[in-house]
Amino acid sequence: MSKGARDLSRNLELILDYIEFSGLTVITLPPRAPSLSILIGPVLAFKVKTELEGLVSGSYESNSSDFNALDYGIAVGIGTQMAISEAMAVKAELLYTWGIRPINKISESADMTNRVISFTIGLGFPYGKTGG
Repeated sequence: MSKGARDLSRNLELILDYIEFSGLTVITLPPRAPSLSILIGPVLAFKVKTELEGLVSGSYESNSSDFNALDYGIAVGIGTQMAISEAMAVKAELLYTWGIRPINKISESADMTNRVISFTIGLGFPYGKTGG
């Protein structure tokens, strides 16, 4: 997952790439077609790449070690699922992920946290025992 920020006062663009893991609880709302659910849970991300672009000044001096290698937060969102056959379903999710920990180690801007809105569409394949 790629996340980024802009600091217009320093003409800086920051791009951080992460491998992200989440453990979402799915709360299904009363039955209907398509089904609707609420998603909530923790997120843990490991930084794999940092890019700084633009005219950099001050404490950002192109030093990617100024940014934490680990980010964690909370994800909340909504999801829907609709069966298109007995063996397949279409799923869509809209998530808002909020980082709890500042991503930078620089004390002057400790409020820099990741905030991401993501939308995914996928196919679901039921498994396990069905029916009675």
